[in-house]
Amino acid sequence: MAVYYTILTVIYLALVAILSVFIVWNVFKTRKITDKVIGAIALIMFVLRLFLIK
Repeated sequence: MAVYYTILTVIYLALVAILSVFIVWNVFKTRKITDKVIGAIALIMFVLRLFLIK
C-alpha cells in the first residue's frame, strides 16, 4: 500500500510542478498588472503544495 501512496505522491507533485511552470509562463507573458498579481498569488499556493505545506 505504501508503494501506491508513493507513486500517487510523485504524480501529484509532477502535476503541481507542471502547473506552476505554466503559471510562471503566464505571469511573464501577460501585460496587465492585475493578472500578474493573481498569477503570483496562485503561484504561491502551488509552491506551498509542491513543498507539501498545505
